[in-house]
Parts: sequence; C-alpha cells; structure tokens
Amino acid sequence: MKKKYLFMLPAISLAASTSSWGQATADLPAASKINLEAEFTEAKPAKELFDQLADLLTETAKNEGQDVDGKAILNALGLGEITSYAMSSEKVGTEWKNLMFLHNGGSDKGIFSLLGKKDADFSAPNMCPTGSDLVLQLDLDLRTVEDLIRNVMKAGNAPEEDQKEFEEEMLAKVPELDISQSELLGKLNVTLNLAIDLDDKVKMALPMVGELDKPRIVIRLDGLAWLWDKMGDDAIAETGMPFQKKEEEGITTYSLPPEMAAQFMGYSPVLAVDTNTNQVWISSSPEFLQRSMSGKDTLASSIAYKGTMEGLPAKGNMMSYMSKDFADLMIRLAGIAEASGAFEGFPEEQKAAVETALESLKGINQGYVSTITRAQDGIHLSERSPQNFEEMIEEFKKMMKSL
Repeated sequence: MKKKYLFMLPAISLAASTSSWGQATADLPAASKINLEAEFTEAKPAKELFDQLADLLTETAKNEGQDVDGKAILNALGLGEITSYAMSSEKVGTEWKNLMFLHNGGSDKGIFSLLGKKDADFSAPNMCPTGSDLVLQLDLDLRTVEDLIRNVMKAGNAPEEDQKEFEEEMLAKVPELDISQSELLGKLNVTLNLAIDLDDKVKMALPMVGELDKPRIVIRLDGLAWLWDKMGDDAIAETGMPFQKKEEEGITTYSLPPEMAAQFMGYSPVLAVDTNTNQVWISSSPEFLQRSMSGKDTLASSIAYKGTMEGLPAKGNMMSYMSKDFADLMIRLAGIAEASGAFEGFPEEQKAAVETALESLKGINQGYVSTITRAQDGIHLSERSPQNFEEMIEEFKKMMKSL
C-alpha cells in the first residue's frame, strides 16, 4: 500500500549508516527539491551508493559462477546518471509529506525513458469522478524497451544463445497485426488510468463479508485505440457473450443487454473505443462510463484530493491515491479475514508485515497518495503517508536482517 519500495534505492545506503554525509546539502542539486526545514532531512552524492550496488551485483554474480560487471549493468539501466539524491519528511496534520528527488540532469537513458514525457500532467485524477476512492495511473513508454533489454543483456554478459533468441523474438511476427514484435513495441506509448468509486447509496452483499458500498469501476487506456481497431472485434467475439456494438461520432461502444446484469452482480460492463482521442474505456456500467467521459466534477477538483495532494508535485507520470473510506474498507476486510483464520500458519515476519500495513491504513485521516514525476533535471518521488522516511528505513533494516 505505501509504495515504500520506490524509496529503496536510498534506503540501502541508509541501512548501513545514519551519520551525517560530510558534504553541505547546499552543494547537492537534489537538496533544493526537498524541504530542508522538515523534521527529517538527508541528502547525499550518489556515487558511494552506486559503487556499493555495483559491487553487490558483481559479488552476487560471482558467487553464482557468473562474470558480471555490476557497474556496466547499472549504467545500462541509467542509474549511473544519478549524481545526488535527497529526502525529507514533514509532519502535516496526522500524516507525513515525504519528498525525494533523484538528480540525473534529465537523463533519457535506461529506465528513465520508460516513464513517459517530462513534466506531464496527471491524467487519472482528471479522468475519474469526484469521490473516487482508489485511483491509479501508470505511464509506460515502451518504445525504447527493446534497446534497454539488449543493452542490459550485453552488459550482463548474457550467453550468446540467449541474445540470439531475443533478437529472433523481436523479429517474429504478431499474426493478428502482421508486424514484428519490435515494430509493436515501437508503437506502445501507453497510460493506464484506473479508478474505483465506492457508491454509498447502493449496497452489495457478499458472503462472510456482509454489506458494503458497491464499487463502481472505470479504466481508461490512452494510446491503444489503434490496436483495438485491428483486433478488438475478434477479441469481443472470443468472449462468446452477446455484446451489442454501436458506432457514433468516432466512438464504438460494446455493451451487454440490460437483462444480463443479474448474472454480473448487478453490473452492466461496457467498453468504448474512442478513435478521436486514441483511448479505450472500460466501465462497470454505461452510467458510470458516461459520467467519467464527461470530464465534469473530476477527482482533481475535489476538496479531499486537493487536501491530500497539497505540497506534492502537481504533475506526474505515475500515481496512486486512496481515500480514508477505502482505507477503512481494507481494515474491515482484513479484520474479517483474520477472524476467519486466513492468517493462521503465516510465518511471523509475514504476520508482522500485515500488522504494519494495517497500522499504516489506520493512520490515514486525510488520504494517501504516492507519485512519481519525471522533471527536467531528475525524478521526484513523493507521497503523503502515515509513515515518514525514518520509519521506512527502520522497516527496511529489519527486512534485511530477516533475509
């Protein structure tokens, strides 16, 4: 839930030492991107951590009988471009505003190219209706992933037969599209937007759970309408269900007859392909789809969302948002699972992890949000959370010890 492993890279070095870094934070480009007046702050050049990770990769491979240059792999991933990083945790109400910045000079190398464009506007909060309780956005630009995989394989001294097999796979045709795997990847620049809204006016009864607010769901895939145009009708036909097709003003809608809703717990799933915007929409009902497609009264304009996002980057490529209502639902479901014995037989460390997650959920009063933003000079990793960086670091240390 907390997305804390986004912060694992700096946490590795912090696990080894909590002493001062020996360099003034003002000298580090990353330090200007955090709150130096916060309750917790740290900033450090990245070279020491880079060398530690490289040595770890090299030694681990050596123990497994492989000759691998850890530095070469990290450079292929683009991590060698990070010159400094900094983090801060500021108490805001009952929660923490956590900020982290990885300064890489705006590098497009390695994994950084997969995050989409720089200074992009968030799409998911502007896609879903106000009151949405769980929202996710994931930007993936896969147009460079082929070269990334190739470079990592070479840097890792992958066997020649493995490299040859990869090249053959890239040249292989995708039958439905009559293009190669390489050509397909070269077209994939996609954003997944997902939202779940708990409807407090409609209840759903579930075995062992009882009544809960009925979830309404909407998904929007940006950049995939062209793909649907080539293979969508065949995919619909393969479902074997009587979807009704309707075309109007560049939007093709597939919906089931209303009388079938009883077979889907009252849901009437619908899919819409908008060739005007190159978007594919999927929703739990035509009504919720229409409300989401209207672009009116969105989550981005709601008081709850604005309050949760206050002080965090206003733009970004990836994000997750959770309302207090959704956190309370997760706590309730976990309590039911525990009462039914679902956690019996779990190793102690797994039980401890569940307890930690539940305590974190209980600490959500305003809302939870985690974001990744690709900026002109680096990467922002930000969140509003019941936990601060110091607590995350301590958890990381415990995890490393258990391993």
